[in-house]
Amino acid sequence: MKKVIIVTTKLFQYRIGIYNYFSKHLERDDIDLYVLATNVQENISEEIEFKYKIYSGLGCLYFMQKYKPDVVITFLNLRDLVIWPLIHYLKLKSIPFVYWGHGTNLQDPNNKIKGLFFQYIHNLSNSILLYTPNQIKYIEKKNRHKVFVANNTLNFNEFPIIKESKYELRKEMGIHFKKVLLFVSRILPYKRVKVLIDIFEEIQHLKDIGLIIVGQGMPENLVKKINNMNNVVYLGGIYDRLKINKVFKLSDLFSIPGANGLSVNQAMYWGLPCLTLDVLQGPEAWYIKQGETGFILKNVNELKERILYLFNNNDELARLSENSKKLMQTDGNIEQMFKGFYNAIKHNF
Repeated sequence: MKKVIIVTTKLFQYRIGIYNYFSKHLERDDIDLYVLATNVQENISEEIEFKYKIYSGLGCLYFMQKYKPDVVITFLNLRDLVIWPLIHYLKLKSIPFVYWGHGTNLQDPNNKIKGLFFQYIHNLSNSILLYTPNQIKYIEKKNRHKVFVANNTLNFNEFPIIKESKYELRKEMGIHFKKVLLFVSRILPYKRVKVLIDIFEEIQHLKDIGLIIVGQGMPENLVKKINNMNNVVYLGGIYDRLKINKVFKLSDLFSIPGANGLSVNQAMYWGLPCLTLDVLQGPEAWYIKQGETGFILKNVNELKERILYLFNNNDELARLSENSKKLMQTDGNIEQMFKGFYNAIKHNF
């Protein structure tokens, strides 16, 4: 059997379902998948079905010698220092490697110094695997012949089946709003959760509209502000898969005003159109198709107006919701992600 090794840092729970899927499908083609990680997320609720090992420092080079991979995939950032000795070791040993990432630093895309480091890695790599087609523009033309795209998504096959209606779920969780806007993310400055809190402070007189916030790290000053509001519910971090998916299903709209990630995919899976601002975005913002699955707005006032418009126009909300579900069944399906991943590997056999 051929061996493929993914070298990464921390193995997060959301990635486990993806690698489980990849591993099963690669086995059908006599390919063994190994994942080398520095550690595994604590309290994971999902069974790891693929082969994995924990390494530290340059320990990944030991595993290269031991397993003699046919292809290595570097799922690492520039700041992960192990990438530099690793890629040069692979070139020295004539082991093909695939760069898997954004193609650049999406939060600092105009940084020429970082750009040179990315180009250096692209030049050395045998294949380049990107999150969405939108990142191809960051790859020099001379390297585009070896670009593959694995639309970044989640393994929806492992999502729980939730039979309860929105009404039943809201009753179960003590949510009294008739329309719900949801924010799910770690509370980091570039996620801009304060934008939503300020909007809902302005519309507190609209009793039927509420904001639910899920995520760890809310600053104390915002917690105090929320505690004095009647239309915002802060649930903290939720790590139980069934509970967080219930929260998504009971909601109507999704918004992270700042940089978006895979929460977009989870929201659209449950039929939530996504609203955000025109800022430096994560790759998953590619799924937000203007006027079809959501909106990217120019400023906070436009965001506020769009929230209110959609909550007062059920037909338009339903149209966007249906489009969002369909997009996750097509472009956001894990089969599409696997095809790009598989093609990037096969390019090197």
